[in-house]
Amino acid sequence: MGHGKVAIIGAGSLGSTVAYSLILRRMVAEILLVDINTDILQGQILDLSGAALGTHTIVRAGTFKEAGQADIILITADVLKHQNESQSQWAMRSRQLLDSITHALLPIQPRAILIVGIDPVDILTRHLQTTVNLPVKQIFGAGCSALNTTRARHWVAQMSEAPTDSSVQLYVMGTRDLPVIGWHSGLVDGVSVSAIPQLTFHRPLLERILAADRIKEIKEYKGGAWYGHSAYLVRLIRAAMSKEATIHVLSTYIERFNTCISMPVILTKDGVKQEVPVPLSPEEQGLLTTAVHQAKKDFDETMIS
Repeated sequence: MGHGKVAIIGAGSLGSTVAYSLILRRMVAEILLVDINTDILQGQILDLSGAALGTHTIVRAGTFKEAGQADIILITADVLKHQNESQSQWAMRSRQLLDSITHALLPIQPRAILIVGIDPVDILTRHLQTTVNLPVKQIFGAGCSALNTTRARHWVAQMSEAPTDSSVQLYVMGTRDLPVIGWHSGLVDGVSVSAIPQLTFHRPLLERILAADRIKEIKEYKGGAWYGHSAYLVRLIRAAMSKEATIHVLSTYIERFNTCISMPVILTKDGVKQEVPVPLSPEEQGLLTTAVHQAKKDFDETMIS
């Protein structure tokens, strides 16, 4: 039987899939689903209630005020990017949506964990860290770098014929547009990835795989991408409710960069504890520096738009 209360803001495909997964895993005692579209909200609650039968998990429609008192608040409500709309214009509209959501959540209980599950994740995470009255460590986001890390480890495990993905220690950092693979410090069962010939030979293939916009490709086929992302969000919620500290690639404020960018960090039930040091090659450090500068530029452009 699960424990704790999770509030999901946004009852669309992503939010409802996260709720469904939480029910099946019996991870939490109560799930609040919140959405301004009452028809979609009611339909999702009726549907999810059937999945919750016999699980001891309560799933119900909640108000924004109730959601503000949850242990974990996950934001999955977003705004669609219009055709020919600039990144800064889209980010500005997204920021306005988050402002309306966080205002409606007030007062937010002081120990709440606030997770941004939508793009542009770095901009929106930093915006909430500067506007919501919670410690910075309790506000973080999950973007493409988290899935890219999982994807990269799986690829390396397959190419090196490692027994499991967990045999691979490798992180993908940076931003959605500028992923940085920590190849220099990557290991397979304690052996450097650079010492494994088939990995070194095929490394450009991995870089092309991660540079491709997988989410965009999926959306072109079926209109939206939520299964992979929701699976990671569920693992993140489990980690944020656990007594054990675990490592995740999250969009969070990195003091030495003075911006939000996806980096491996230690996550506890109290939030992000600290950054995990990852030795980088000069080339990788240069790419990360470029990603940081772009992240700062994108955030600044959004603030003045």
